[in-house]
Amino acid sequence: MELKQIRCTTCGESLSIETSLKEITCQACGNAFLMTQGIHLNSKSDDEIDTLKNLRIQLKRSVERQDIQSIEYHALEILKIIPDDYVSQYFFSYASYNLNKPKAFYEFLELDIASTQEDKRYVIEHMKAYADIKEYEKLHQYVDRVYPEMSEVLTQTLNQRIQQEDHYSVIDRDVFICHRSTDNKKALKVLNALEADGHTCWISSRNLRPDDSINYWSNIEEAIENCRVFLVISSQSAMLSKDVQKELQLANKMNKAKIEYKIDESVHTTLFKRSFDGVKWIEAIKGDNIETLQERVLDALEEVETKQQPKQTKTKASLENTKGDDQSAKLKSLLIKLENQMEIELFDQAKNTIKLIEELDHKNEYAWWSKLALEYKCSTYEELFNRIRQENSFSLEHKILTSEDYRIMNKIFNDSDKVIELNNLIEATKLERRKQERDRIVERNLKEKEEIKAVLIVFAAILILILIIFLVGLI
Repeated sequence: MELKQIRCTTCGESLSIETSLKEITCQACGNAFLMTQGIHLNSKSDDEIDTLKNLRIQLKRSVERQDIQSIEYHALEILKIIPDDYVSQYFFSYASYNLNKPKAFYEFLELDIASTQEDKRYVIEHMKAYADIKEYEKLHQYVDRVYPEMSEVLTQTLNQRIQQEDHYSVIDRDVFICHRSTDNKKALKVLNALEADGHTCWISSRNLRPDDSINYWSNIEEAIENCRVFLVISSQSAMLSKDVQKELQLANKMNKAKIEYKIDESVHTTLFKRSFDGVKWIEAIKGDNIETLQERVLDALEEVETKQQPKQTKTKASLENTKGDDQSAKLKSLLIKLENQMEIELFDQAKNTIKLIEELDHKNEYAWWSKLALEYKCSTYEELFNRIRQENSFSLEHKILTSEDYRIMNKIFNDSDKVIELNNLIEATKLERRKQERDRIVERNLKEKEEIKAVLIVFAAILILILIIFLVGLI
């Protein structure tokens, strides 16, 4: 019986295996791998094998986090060590697809790559949960070809995902339900009651995409913006929740109609006092009080409806005025959105919002200031000013002074108080830096003089000592 020395492609363990086997299960980690890959890995150095083990761990973590760029990087690094690794081939193609390079994914679905059944199951499970449902037909064809036993399960899961996509749609809804996860039971009861009463609702446990942590806050902001009434399930834990606080602040900035559904006797925090000042809460401490809630929601929706402008027969002139009003309203909405995005540091989304504002008003000063602040990862122009004061850096000032945005702002807003303040601040920091440089030169000169003086004193002492020795010798 001939034995072959191979290495496990997951943990790197060295194994002696019969050459007749095609698939091996590692005794150390329990994972299955192909004999051909184990032989190939055995020719690699220990450093490469250790690197592979670490890359496997990092790829798994990246997949769990849905960090697409990290998935692409780690999969590609594994393929440099084992070029025909099935799992890494899949994840590299999956990441490429999500980075707007779908060709690699389509090619993967056409390939016939040797792999273990365990790896095929793992990849198809991931496809079921995360592959783009637009590729429904291609996914089916692939699974039918490589693992037909999972075809029916794939169909069921993809159909469920298609239905679920309706919940993730960015559409107008009547009520945004804000709550702490610990109050989920109450929130779901409220959701069912309002939807039974004919209202459309948004709730995070159902409508927030679970695998999109990168866009978590932008999705919530969009949902609040697209709802007409903001309903809070109010409790002590909700009032202390950072997420609930942030959602309420967003609703305040968007001037949303708000309703508080109070489920315990906790005292209001300052934010809740200010947010619901003059608005009576619905008490649901001893009972659910659902009928009162339904009535208040209906009243709030009718009030929102009456605030909207009634439709009128429009002349050419009135159409032009309406167009201007619509643009003005859209601009106002975008500016509020930009302010919110800057405050919670959604910088990528803020860049896109600035572009939309510039299309409507290319001389909007707030948009220009936000644009300049974004270049230096600052949320506000005040934060940018503070950074200039604190850093007192020539390179930072030079970067600002030579930037295209700063040049245009000086031209458009040359009489703006903020532009004047920025120019004065940069000039003041220049003067301060020059003063500091002069002080350093004076200090250095004084230090050099002191050092020369010390040397002269030592030199004089040595001369005196030599002279004394000489005189003693004469005596």
